[in-house]
Amino acid sequence: MKMTYLENNPKGYSIEKWDSADIINTSQQFLFDQVACYSEQQFSKKLIDERKQNSKLPALVADNFMNSSEFAKIMSSESVVEFSASLLKCATKDVVIAFPHFRLDLPTHFTEDQVRLNLPWHQEAGYFLEKGNCSVNSLVVSTPVFNCTESDGALVVGPFSHTDGLAEHKSVFMDQINKRHKRVICSAPKTYEVLETLEGQSQVITFLTKHRSGINKNSGVRCTLLFRISDKNDLLHNL
Repeated sequence: MKMTYLENNPKGYSIEKWDSADIINTSQQFLFDQVACYSEQQFSKKLIDERKQNSKLPALVADNFMNSSEFAKIMSSESVVEFSASLLKCATKDVVIAFPHFRLDLPTHFTEDQVRLNLPWHQEAGYFLEKGNCSVNSLVVSTPVFNCTESDGALVVGPFSHTDGLAEHKSVFMDQINKRHKRVICSAPKTYEVLETLEGQSQVITFLTKHRSGINKNSGVRCTLLFRISDKNDLLHNL
């Protein structure tokens, strides 16, 4: 009998190495082409220099990628489906991939962007259960496009925080003056760990694992592919 994700990862999260080379390469190539550069360093410098001039280029690049055919192909690719099935312990035909997303996070001194993108402590269930196509047994896969250390703003998680079940969440505005950037937040876990990754690795958490955004204290841009995965049979059972 196959062990479930939580039986294999009792803390409620893991760092996984999988066949993501083509996905990483496709993502990097698209992003670099958007600003006519050839390396992570050039890409970061271009976006940061533009943002210093109050340019919306970083947001435009992120939107262009997320709305591209390349992004759609990534999220429906055989490698993503097979990796998801291996995590969920289900057949590939039963994998449901929902709410694909791409984040582009500038260094923390860009205060406006920090307020807009920062996510305080929460569980994925606090956002997405009401939207459908997921359950408390669903998983979140976050794949940084480049190496991601604590100083780059790697994901912060609460060990075993899922064992307390679904937490109470309340809605807040990150920009309280202008009532913008609404978030749902829950209490912080007792302890936390930072999920640093190398290129080609993914951070995987459960829908009940408490987590928050890391803070990008470095001089580069953090780019992350995200998607939520479920077993179709689990969704049918929880209707």
